[in-house]
Amino acid sequence: MTTAFSNTQVEYKRKSALLEKILSTQIDIISISNGTYDFNKQFIYPPIEWGHGPFIKDVTPLAKKYPEIIFNIAGNIWDIRKIPSDIPDNLSFSIAR
Repeated sequence: MTTAFSNTQVEYKRKSALLEKILSTQIDIISISNGTYDFNKQFIYPPIEWGHGPFIKDVTPLAKKYPEIIFNIAGNIWDIRKIPSDIPDNLSFSIAR
């Protein structure tokens, strides 16, 4: 269990550093999902076990830090009523199916 938690922390730090590099390029929009697209769509969507809107808490601070960039979150948005009401105006959500 400790290894899984440790791996999650390492991955979060790695992805955060990558996002900071991408954001420094002055892009207009960045979409956050679970990863790479495959034919089975198993890598693009977060696992159900991660719950509703698992990326909201991690992406909201970035959206606040970079208000000139539009952020989009995709994956596990099951109920729009569960989206926090205090999200920044530059944070959008992809909702499908």
